[in-house]
Amino acid sequence: MKVKENGITLSVQKGVFFNPNMEICRDICSLAIGAIGKKMDVCDAFCASGVRGIRYKKENKNVGKTHFVDFSERAVECAKKNAKANGMNECSFAKEEVSRFLLCTDSDFQFLEIDPFGSPAPYIFDACRHLSRMGKGERYLSITATDTAVLCGAEHSACVKDYMAVPLHNELCHEAGVRILIAYVQKMGAQFNLHLEPLFSLSALHFFKIIFRAEQDAGKSFEELQELGYLLYEQKTLERRIMGKPFACERKEHEIVGGPFYLGRLHSEKLLLKMIKKNGKRKYAQKERIAKLLLLMKNENSLPPFHYDLHRIADRYSLNPPKTDAVIEMLKKKGFSASRTHFCPTAVKTTAGLEDVLKGMRV
Repeated sequence: MKVKENGITLSVQKGVFFNPNMEICRDICSLAIGAIGKKMDVCDAFCASGVRGIRYKKENKNVGKTHFVDFSERAVECAKKNAKANGMNECSFAKEEVSRFLLCTDSDFQFLEIDPFGSPAPYIFDACRHLSRMGKGERYLSITATDTAVLCGAEHSACVKDYMAVPLHNELCHEAGVRILIAYVQKMGAQFNLHLEPLFSLSALHFFKIIFRAEQDAGKSFEELQELGYLLYEQKTLERRIMGKPFACERKEHEIVGGPFYLGRLHSEKLLLKMIKKNGKRKYAQKERIAKLLLLMKNENSLPPFHYDLHRIADRYSLNPPKTDAVIEMLKKKGFSASRTHFCPTAVKTTAGLEDVLKGMRV
């Protein structure tokens, strides 16, 4: 099967995984690499057809050598043919299970792409160990998770087992899932004194995508663990409260506790602004959608964790669903900060509490 995607041509053999719906994810990640700007070698783990590694190299002048890794011999051969067909010379190929490759290789790549089918959890420890072995200097870890049913709480026990966290299976599930994933990666990195700062955190379609800046720093690694916390959620009133410890207070009948969650900022505003600028110069098929998405992420970034879904609140309090922008304007007039969020089209992020959001909805 022949596939064309943003100027490259791929030959995808039978039995080699390729998901055309993930094109927007590849677009955004390529923008992030270009926006980072530093010279970097890239490792495309779980490379399959090689589409990510090829696009990263062809679209960004700061990408040097590209390493393609997959446990499937057919996939490695496919990636090799596609790399050659697209004029890539500075690259290497390894038929190896990813965890074993990361344990044994001496290759020092500055950008590690972990894009497995399903959960990335089994590979995070090995990814962090490899990055820590490479010594000082900034590196980047890019994680894709498609096990959103687990992280969003539809499979509660699997989330507790795989990510060592209690999920929220309600209107907050996508943001909660992203924050659980970040917390898990940071806990794995802390074992190697690895400080992992999220630069970009996306929830879209059926996947989460997070890019971390990684550096060897025991002090910062400890400090970031202090930003982990829990959310007390009242299912009857929809009130919520952030806590440092899960059992810091006595719970009422309708209250649930989720976490631990990463409670810091989800994005680097500086990186987002550079990505927005680069997107304007590229000819992506979903260019306009990406521009809107990046702007949403920029606007929500400075606001507190967890949003208010206006439709969920309206349903609970028997109100007519209001226009989201009208509520945002009302909250701003009252002196609060407020914005839409990329996690939910009917939700707002704000410094206001539920009581003030309700007042805005009743105007």
